[in-house]
Amino acid sequence: MQFVFDIVNNFELLDWVAQIGDAPKPEAAEGGDGKPAGGGGFTQLLPYLLLMFGVMMIFMMLSSRPAKKKAAERQAMLDNLKKSDRIVTAGGIVGIVANVDKGSETVTIRIDEASNAKIKVLRSSIARILTDEDKKGITENKDK
Repeated sequence: MQFVFDIVNNFELLDWVAQIGDAPKPEAAEGGDGKPAGGGGFTQLLPYLLLMFGVMMIFMMLSSRPAKKKAAERQAMLDNLKKSDRIVTAGGIVGIVANVDKGSETVTIRIDEASNAKIKVLRSSIARILTDEDKKGITENKDK
């Protein structure tokens, strides 16, 4: 403890701190035109920024490709919709297409064969077209 008091009393510690603050800084190397050699901060970061930009672009292209493919398949399904197709709407209504106008956004479906009940639904609300295997599963569930 006496050692600390001796240093403070002799102002050696204060002199040492003052010397650190006054230490000469190494000068930057100068180019031929008097400007400091080497690039600024942006020019040093430019390759890394370009690399990050390239990686992000590749990621965006790879992640959006499956979504575009699925949207194209759905649009093709809706474009190929025809009379007598058995469909399921987004709300779960099962029916048979009764009328399709190519330019129209609505489709008329028959939901009950006994009473011939029909409803109009938006083309975009059609979730899928049932295949023969799907039709068998639905009729089996109806019989139970």
